Amino acid sequence: MLTSSQPKPQMMLLVPQPMAMEQRIREEQRMMDEKIVLELDQKVIDQQSTLEKAGVSGFYITTNPQELTLQMNLLELIRKLQQKESEYENAFS
Repeated sequence: MLTSSQPKPQMMLLVPQPMAMEQRIREEQRMMDEKIVLELDQKVIDQQSTLEKAGVSGFYITTNPQELTLQMNLLELIRKLQQKESEYENAFS
């Protein structure tokens, strides 16, 4: 029998339980993380495709971690060469 000081059963359902709330937050965070990873993977594929179509050597669509590392290193090299060229042009302008 419920006394007046005990919450009514239907009221108990409305109050979030701390453990259930934490579990829900973790699940929502996991789903958001998965969504972000999928979006980043798509950005990588888009970039690989664009660079391949532009004729940049070494770029093609791949998910192989070693090939991805090589492509990232190629991009870094291209960036550094572009930076050096820009510095050279500025020095003689």
